[in-house]
Amino acid sequence: MKMTYHLITSIILSLILMPIYGYNSFLVLVGGYLVDIDHYIRYVFLNRIFNIKESYKYHKTQHRTPFPKFFIFHNIELLIILAILSFFSQIIMIISFGYVIHMLIDVFHGFKTKKLHHKRWSIIYYLFNQSSQ
Repeated sequence: MKMTYHLITSIILSLILMPIYGYNSFLVLVGGYLVDIDHYIRYVFLNRIFNIKESYKYHKTQHRTPFPKFFIFHNIELLIILAILSFFSQIIMIISFGYVIHMLIDVFHGFKTKKLHHKRWSIIYYLFNQSSQ
């Protein structure tokens, strides 16, 4: 999914939440937009190159490959952790709103493009199935 969609959706959600949470509502951007930093982290880990523009170009072409990829912040376990922590922290709850919207957009886009399988959606599944890859 294009990052601009995540940014626009996060800004809209922030503005909707503004009357309730004030300026804290902009924390939605952390979960809704900045969570994609894991794409850059993966690029640096695999290529040992710290160039954000090259990383962006790389991931624009990588979505076309049929091989599943693992992104550290795109998984069900983080969603569960954030959901639990949301009961104890309003800040985490606001970040979680953005994260949930981000993940829903990614899943919807995956279904629409028939590429839902291009990401490993679980850390546990990924770790236990390393030998079969």
